[in-house]
Amino acid sequence: KIFPFLKKQGIKPMLFIYHAIISRRKYALTYTDLAAYKANATIGGHGWYHEKINQKLYNISHKRFFKEIYKPKKILDTKLNLNIKSFAYPYGLFSDITLKHLKKAGYKYAFSLRQSPMKLPLSKNKSMYDLPRYMVTKSSWRWIYSKLKKNAFANGVVIAKITLSKNSTKKSTPISTKKSRKVWASISLSKIAITPDINIALVKNTNIISTN
Repeated sequence: KIFPFLKKQGIKPMLFIYHAIISRRKYALTYTDLAAYKANATIGGHGWYHEKINQKLYNISHKRFFKEIYKPKKILDTKLNLNIKSFAYPYGLFSDITLKHLKKAGYKYAFSLRQSPMKLPLSKNKSMYDLPRYMVTKSSWRWIYSKLKKNAFANGVVIAKITLSKNSTKKSTPISTKKSRKVWASISLSKIAITPDINIALVKNTNIISTN
């Protein structure tokens, strides 16, 4: 339901995919879904089994470590005819060895869970492989919303809660799905940014949306 709304507003969300569930779980997207969405979304890697891709995993098993980085890009590039450049670290964890192999695999930038505003263009950030991202959960969404609101007002953006239906949108209470997820919108004069209760990266004057 969200994609038609995003497309209408000219917004391209970021979808970070971990492959263990794709086309294997009823609640997950399929590769057919991703192929249909790729024109209106930026698709990135998020590991294979969503393991903690840090020095500890590398020490335990090189094979498991490499699978989390290299195989997702290979599969996404092949199945979707793309050149995947973005990555979101599972749990926001990474080490120097992670950065080394992300670069070797061909990823150009990556998101941690460091909570701070993002600068545009991306090259203005301290590291292209440690871009900020917020994980919105049932326990953290109030704090995240207040943070989003504070940063938005500081940059002349109006924050609103919306409810989406099949045929319309209106300012109201947040969306609640069967999984009790909430959707918030950051509304400016020219752009609307939606985050489906998973990961959101705050950007000065803009919002980059990221979902699993």
